[in-house]
Amino acid sequence: NGQLAISAVLKPTFNVYLAPVDGVEILSLIDLLDKPALLSPLFLRAALLVQQIGWAHEIYQLLSCDALVLNMDGRVPDEGAVVEAATAYTAGKPVIIYKDTSVTFWDFFDNPMVAALDSTWQVIAKVRKLPGALTAALANPPATKGFVYAPPPNIEAAYQFGEWVSANRRPLMAALRAAANDLPAALRGLEPDMGSMQSFAKALIAGENARSAARRAFSS
Repeated sequence: NGQLAISAVLKPTFNVYLAPVDGVEILSLIDLLDKPALLSPLFLRAALLVQQIGWAHEIYQLLSCDALVLNMDGRVPDEGAVVEAATAYTAGKPVIIYKDTSVTFWDFFDNPMVAALDSTWQVIAKVRKLPGALTAALANPPATKGFVYAPPPNIEAAYQFGEWVSANRRPLMAALRAAANDLPAALRGLEPDMGSMQSFAKALIAGENARSAARRAFSS
């Protein structure tokens, strides 16, 4: 609900990406993770494949966005959110921290390694103030004019694949849902890598069955 509230207050002004709504998640696979009796090494391999595709999509969103809002509410900041904020910060993007709870790392202070991701070292405590804070941050980004972030090769590969996932998200999600039951068997003995996932995804979208698409993409 907190994430949806942040998204709702920003959407009138900004084009917002929210992973639970706009990302790559297959609920049928996620639901099975709560049923240990149904799990197997092959199922976990299939679930990991979907996570890897989703991770590449997140990397693309992070490196192509203009700014990131970090929701720091909770007992501790969410691990994934911290990684994403740090990735955006490293790429020179403005990071805005939102937090309306009183939980802190050290008396009145948050963990400085996280607090420093927002160049103001100040949290926004009210959702309604986020649009103004984001507008101000975009007007004064931390990266100097002319700065171009050059990602290392592994991140560049994820970015390129994530860009393709973003452009083909709807048909890819439909193909993955349709192939969800077949993915464990299709991945038997195979180790997907980032470079071959796009070939596999394209084959699924084209209607090829999961087993033949996986063997052709991952066994070469």
